[in-house]
Amino acid sequence: MSLPDISRLPLLSPTVLRELSARLRELGVGRETIAPFIRHGERLLDRMRQPLRTFHLRQERSPLGFALRLFVFMDPVTREQALSALASESLLSTLLSAGLLEEYETGLVCPFFLNVIGELYVFCDDLANGGEAVMGASTTTAGLLQAAWTGRPLERVLDLGCGAGSGALMLSRRAVQVVGTDINPRAIALAELNLALADAANVRFVAGDLFAPVAEERFDLILAQPPFVSKPDSEVAVTFLHGGARGDELLLRMLSELPQHLSPGGRAMLLVDWPLYDDVTPEARIRATLRQNVHNVHDAPKSFDLLLLASPSKDLGEYVAHYAVGLHPNLDEQYDQAVHAHLEHLARQGVTELRALLLVIRATDRTPWTHQVTIRASGEAKTTGAQIERLIAAQDLLAGDSDKLRAAHLVVPEGTRFVQEESAQVRVELDASRLIGSLICSQSAADLLTVVHQSKSVAAAVATLAQRMKLDNAAGRAQILGGIRTALGEGLLELELEPELGA
Repeated sequence: MSLPDISRLPLLSPTVLRELSARLRELGVGRETIAPFIRHGERLLDRMRQPLRTFHLRQERSPLGFALRLFVFMDPVTREQALSALASESLLSTLLSAGLLEEYETGLVCPFFLNVIGELYVFCDDLANGGEAVMGASTTTAGLLQAAWTGRPLERVLDLGCGAGSGALMLSRRAVQVVGTDINPRAIALAELNLALADAANVRFVAGDLFAPVAEERFDLILAQPPFVSKPDSEVAVTFLHGGARGDELLLRMLSELPQHLSPGGRAMLLVDWPLYDDVTPEARIRATLRQNVHNVHDAPKSFDLLLLASPSKDLGEYVAHYAVGLHPNLDEQYDQAVHAHLEHLARQGVTELRALLLVIRATDRTPWTHQVTIRASGEAKTTGAQIERLIAAQDLLAGDSDKLRAAHLVVPEGTRFVQEESAQVRVELDASRLIGSLICSQSAADLLTVVHQSKSVAAAVATLAQRMKLDNAAGRAQILGGIRTALGEGLLELELEPELGA
């Protein structure tokens, strides 16, 4: 397979792209109309599901059905069907001339995938082409954006390694200015195409290695989903995929350059698979890397709060198979060789474990804190901006003035259930939407949570509990306060958020 030609895409004027976007919207090309066809063979491999989807698509003999085949599902249509979808001979001819549509023996089809993200249309590559293929919006991209979405407006945002520009274009609605950078010139070309489709005036895309295109700039929010898959010597390098021999080399370089590009109080959010290969913990390695260059840059933030959301450990075999099938979808001998080579490579690198991590790094001017949370497995709960804000607010409170903690009103997370166990212990079941699952605690700990929830302040809860537990002295109150601090750190208690924060 080879990547489609992008050299003719500049022939597409903003006027033409606005016309295409308007026509797709008029037809109703969107998540709701795509979803019924996605469900066919949803649990199967690409090669197995494709004929199921095309069969059902071909029953939909309407302009919308033809448009979905043309742009979303890569299923060729006749020229008459393409014209029915586009409703303009001129538009059809222009798209063919520019290479956004190609004519083959089997019919006309778009050689790029069209992703629909909210109200955005984003063209990207088929990643099975490998090499310089450009990523669109994956489920992990959507998860990163959801975690970054707090509802508060931002001044400047950087989408680092922007690919086809999905993240930058989505965040343009919340920021005054957004910059997307990518080392792959092909990515910038497709991002520019998608920018014209979106007609967003506050976004620019620049080609270059990591922060080089924004060398003197700082941002309130930096988002990145860097290439983090380890590369065996036998594999051809894939720009969007490989992060070095272990998989974390590019990430560590990114972290070493990141501090000088954060505004005071600014935040970076990085979604990665982190390899464990020695006795150094992820948080220790991240902190050491962040410290590398901070003293060499005048006026750059010097301290950083660090929040790590860690998913359960991944099965290395399934992990390797997942990426091998993406590059070798025919499941042929090349796939077999790739799986074997990658497993042997991980063993040589000493990689014993892989965990998905969402890193939240915040510039601060006070003593920084570090907090790691083990969250539910991917897919079981969504990490939202509101949940991130709750975790940060809790750590700020724990790291701050003790008088503020005593004055705070804490609550048990909404939807939490207390289930009595036969062992006289209590299972605390947080709502399925929360990042952490069930925890077992003593009856006295469950009572503590209830009293804190019902009290106007932590100080009032301590006083009530001290009397109830006959611990009404300095040591007893300190013990109770310690229990409240532990519950707050574990997510069993939280501060209520402002209503405008993202859910």
